[in-house]
Amino acid sequence: MERTIRTKASVFLLLLTAIPAHAALIFYSTEGGRDFSHLYSYETATGAISDQGLLRGRRYTTDLAVDPAGALYGVGWSNARATGAFRLFEIEPGDDGSGSWRPQTVQADHVPPTVAGAVFDGEGNLYVCSSSGILQKLTYDGDQDLWVVAKTGHMGAEAGGDLAFSADARALYVALAGGVLATLDFQAASSTFGQAAVIGPTGYEEVAGLAMVDGVLYGTTNTSGGYGQSYLIQIDPLTAESSVVADLGA
Repeated sequence: MERTIRTKASVFLLLLTAIPAHAALIFYSTEGGRDFSHLYSYETATGAISDQGLLRGRRYTTDLAVDPAGALYGVGWSNARATGAFRLFEIEPGDDGSGSWRPQTVQADHVPPTVAGAVFDGEGNLYVCSSSGILQKLTYDGDQDLWVVAKTGHMGAEAGGDLAFSADARALYVALAGGVLATLDFQAASSTFGQAAVIGPTGYEEVAGLAMVDGVLYGTTNTSGGYGQSYLIQIDPLTAESSVVADLGA
C-alpha cells in the first residue's frame, strides 16, 4: 500500500540509509534555499514516520551512511559547486536545531569532491562513489585518527546516487546516472575493483538513495534537478524493476 509522507518542508534532497538491527530507514530532507534540514526515520513494517531532529547547515551533503555501531555519517562537498574538497561528518541531530556535524579527517586530496554515495561494510570500512565514476574503499586508522584510501577503481559509468550492500554482503549495488541499477566489484584484491555490471533501469531518471532492510532493496527518487516529486520505492535486485512504497512529497 502506498503511503504519503508529510514533511515540514518541501523536499529538496533525499538521502537514504538503513538503521542496523532495526527494520527502519532514515532519510534527510533539505528545504531549498534554507539553512536547515530534518532527519526522519521510516518504519518499513508500519510506515510510521518519526522526526529524528533538526540540523543547522546543509553542508552540501550528498549521502548518509550508518556504521556497524549505529553512528550516522554524512558525506558531501565543501562548497555548492563541488569544486572544493570531499567532506565526511559524523552527525548528531538535535531537537532544537542544535545538532552537530563533526568533521572527520580524511587523507588529503585522495577522494574526488563529487562524491555521490557512501556505505559501510560490516567491518566498518567505508565505500564511496563519485559522480565521475570512481569507487573507493576507505579504512579508519585509529592511531592517526584518519580515514585512509585503501583502494580506488573505475566503474566505467557515472554514479547517479547511492550504494547499498545486499543482505548477505556479497553484492554491492549502485544507482548509476539515469536511474540504472548495477552491481560493483568491491573486492580489494580484484584487478577489476569498482567495475560496474548493469542490472537494468529502475524506471526513474534519478535514484538518489539506496538501502537494504530485511532483504528488501529500497530507493529514493528525484526528478531532474531534485525539485520534482520524490518517492520511496522497492527495487528488485535481480531485474531492477521498481514499485512505489510511499510518496515523499514534492
